[in-house]
Amino acid sequence: MAHMIPSTPPDPHRPGGRGERILYDAFQSGLDDQWFVYHGLHYLDDQTAAEGEADFLVVHRELGMLVVECKGHGVRVDGEGRWFRETSHGEKHMKESPFDQASRTKFQLIDELLPRYRRLLCKSDPHAHFPLLMGHAVALPLCNAEPGELPLEGAPEIVMYASDLSEIAKWTEDALRFWHRKENLHFEPMPAKHFKNFRRKVLAPKYQAIENLGATLEANRSIFVRLTNEQCRVIDGLLENPRITVSGGAGTGKTVLAAHAAREYAEGGHSTLFLCYTRALSKSLDMAINQHHDVKVEVRHFHSLCFQACKELGEDPNAPGREDPKGAVHFWNVVMPAKLKEAVEAKKMPKFDVIVVDEGQDFLPEWWEGIEGLLGGGEHTHLVVFQDPSQDIFQRDATPQNRGFDYHLRDNFRNTHQIARFAAKLLNINVPPHPECPDGPEPELLQQKPNPEGPKQVAEIVRDLTKEQGVHPKDITILTPHSRPNSFLAGHTHIANLELASDPMDRAGKILHTSIGAFKGLESPVIIVADLKSNDDRSNPHAQYVAASRATQVLYWLELE
Repeated sequence: MAHMIPSTPPDPHRPGGRGERILYDAFQSGLDDQWFVYHGLHYLDDQTAAEGEADFLVVHRELGMLVVECKGHGVRVDGEGRWFRETSHGEKHMKESPFDQASRTKFQLIDELLPRYRRLLCKSDPHAHFPLLMGHAVALPLCNAEPGELPLEGAPEIVMYASDLSEIAKWTEDALRFWHRKENLHFEPMPAKHFKNFRRKVLAPKYQAIENLGATLEANRSIFVRLTNEQCRVIDGLLENPRITVSGGAGTGKTVLAAHAAREYAEGGHSTLFLCYTRALSKSLDMAINQHHDVKVEVRHFHSLCFQACKELGEDPNAPGREDPKGAVHFWNVVMPAKLKEAVEAKKMPKFDVIVVDEGQDFLPEWWEGIEGLLGGGEHTHLVVFQDPSQDIFQRDATPQNRGFDYHLRDNFRNTHQIARFAAKLLNINVPPHPECPDGPEPELLQQKPNPEGPKQVAEIVRDLTKEQGVHPKDITILTPHSRPNSFLAGHTHIANLELASDPMDRAGKILHTSIGAFKGLESPVIIVADLKSNDDRSNPHAQYVAASRATQVLYWLELE
């Protein structure tokens, strides 16, 4: 029996289906297993976008390929070359003869199959010829031959009638041998393995579009972009106020709105400073705010302003090293902010019409005097502060004395429903996800193995994400309470054979690993939080909340005993 593809026969009750079913059964029972018969083979011309269908394509490794156009009822041609076919509703004029239909299908199929054959099986010979002879024929399985001559485009060898069904193998071979004689070409039989690859990779390749995590991340990303644009309209009506304090939980869009506000002020002709606490966030926002805009927003992190102040004062401060943690805290929290205030009072720092502050909860009370001193005089200056007391991982409890107009953001626009609920539960706060935020997997809670097994455990997660789930390395971030030298990845430069990056702006093809504090204000589709310890101040509930809320779609949560 022939190999029938597909194995389901045509429906005899649809138009033309009765004749196709008869021919299908004849091919199946009358040809041996060296034949492969494709029924209803659809194709698309990638040059013209024309759609086509071969009623039957009969394939043999040695004899070649035969396109068969099947007509269930009779056909006729008048003396003027016009073709007609019988239907259940009477006779109908045909725009194209059945021979022309079969011939056109043949050449269109060659045009589609030859580039595939060269690309997939003949890479060493980009000009290889088509490997099989290809002919065409017309089948009239419900009709018998009438006396008389066939039209010029036909030949007895390539027309099949009801009387030929009982000897379908002979008719098929005769039709292909006709084309061998007509074309006068010699085709070497394809080797069996080559023929198998031709059928499976070129003629009818298997195709499977598999849902995986990588694709889901991309699909969900567009939803978050749309929700982000929705948020930006919220803040526009508030910008006339001279003092604004915007509060909201993680994922409510504070950083997006802060960047939007800064651009709006700058486009309105105001000199604008965007100020945040972490260096990584300032670098990210500088690129996002200024990359495609004609106006310029000055984007800085707070301590870079303090160093600028020292430079303007003619001083070159030296920060204490890791061996003096208390001295370092005093240097960054007291000494450097005092230099900013000193330089402002000495009128050595530039002035701005507008200052937009993100991560306001991380600014100590005594810092605000120096910050407000950077505002120019007059009644048209603006100070806009975005903050989330729940992300106060340094326990500073600080906001400007003059809060101005208070505005509260309620909905979480950044995280899936599952991650939003998990993060809010860490501090027992109410920051519900926006109804249109997508669903995702529940955070995966794991007990972290002690070193040296800990890195192997995380490597397995990374390997599964990148190799099995199709997630790009740039979408994966590992967060720990402490930086790498003091984390479970101390001494590691790679994980799962992928390079570890420390800079969020330099992570092409790499897995980012950084501390929770350094990643504040940023986000990643997939976050792996590790090294969480109950007796570590850097693992306090506020830090955990920050870490969990950085994951927009997938979260792994590893705690040490």
